Amino acid sequence: MSASAGAMRSRAEQTQLFLAACLPHLVDESPTILDWIERGKTRRSGSALFDMIKLRGIEGLAALAPLTREQRLEALAQLPEKSEDTVVALVERLGDADDPDSPAAALINSFPVSAKAGLDLVPAPTTTIPPAEMARKIEAQVAKDHATDRPAWHPAFRKYYDDLIVGGDEKGGYYSLLVACELARRMLDTAGDSDERGEAGNCLGYALWQLGERESGAERLEQAVSAFRAALEEYPRERVPLKWAAIQNNLGLVLWRLGEREDGSARFIEAERAFRAALEELTQERMPLDWAMTQNNLGIVLAQLGEREGDTERLAEAVNAFRAALEEWTRERVPLDWAMTQNNLGNVLMRLGQRESDTERLAEAVSAYRAALEEWTLKRTPRNWAMAQDNLSNALVLLGALENKPELFTEALQALRGAWEVFRTLGYERLRESFEHRIAALEALIAGRPER
Repeated sequence: MSASAGAMRSRAEQTQLFLAACLPHLVDESPTILDWIERGKTRRSGSALFDMIKLRGIEGLAALAPLTREQRLEALAQLPEKSEDTVVALVERLGDADDPDSPAAALINSFPVSAKAGLDLVPAPTTTIPPAEMARKIEAQVAKDHATDRPAWHPAFRKYYDDLIVGGDEKGGYYSLLVACELARRMLDTAGDSDERGEAGNCLGYALWQLGERESGAERLEQAVSAFRAALEEYPRERVPLKWAAIQNNLGLVLWRLGEREDGSARFIEAERAFRAALEELTQERMPLDWAMTQNNLGIVLAQLGEREGDTERLAEAVNAFRAALEEWTRERVPLDWAMTQNNLGNVLMRLGQRESDTERLAEAVSAYRAALEEWTLKRTPRNWAMAQDNLSNALVLLGALENKPELFTEALQALRGAWEVFRTLGYERLRESFEHRIAALEALIAGRPER
């Protein structure tokens, strides 16, 4: 779905994008996808949707349902590139977009013309229009449409920024994010007071962070750190405590990503400080769900610190953070976040149990993985189900060896085979050698023969 240099997306390409946006509403698991979209987890929703399509095929799709503009944009933004064949097949099933009586044409006609960003206003990634020039065009258009002398601070300008962020997907969104950065810089350049500078700095930091996620280097992430820190100077804790805390959380996430790409523990330690600072204002009483999210983030960083430094105290702190998150991220309230945190908790408990030869910790890890699988079902989230099954298999092997319970090896083999079957179906051929070796080793262990 590429376009020629400088050209807008073709009608056929837009058809495919629109239909891609509708796919979350075409599968029976759409409540799961919509839950993620509503919680802003668009990358996860796109990946999960693609997994379900690959497992079920086009025949698993049901009738079209109405979509809001925001749902369309957010869903289409995160569909993986490899879903193109699925979208093309669906286009063919719905008919010719140029036939005014076809469902495909009806779908296009139902899409709001104003939903430009990420669709037909912003050119494809091969465009020759520099991002800064595109930002100036958007600013000029807002000034013209709304007769304002501060277009970068008109709500319509911010809506363009938001849509471009949503459009920052793996296929065409890199350019959208570059434009979003330039829009944020225009906001910063024309900010009139501390509040506006803080908001613009946070917008710039977020766009740079998302760009950095898509690049192998650290430059954009470093720039994001600088932008968030500058925003914190404009948004002091004493004046706007919740905004300050939200930026601290964003800062922590970027520092964590930098820590993963660098040697040493310095970035993880900085991320820990940022998350702990955020928790001073995002309290359990005031913001229970945000508190739980930040506790989970803190737990991830503490777990990685513990791994990198060989520090069991850090791992134990991570366990406490994940368990704290589960106080508010309950299964009833946010089942998928609950499952994710259970899986995170299981990982740390397994590592502690392995290091300390602690069967109690390993048994707790097994329980945590089994809990995660209650919501991370094969039907609902196949990739996550496979990941949790893989983790469960590892924990069962460790526990079976320490407790001399060979029956746990049999359970572990069943979980491992199930995980590999799903990963194989989803196209993870690069994992074949590892899984086949582990399966053979477990089969040899159960049979009582030496591994080859």
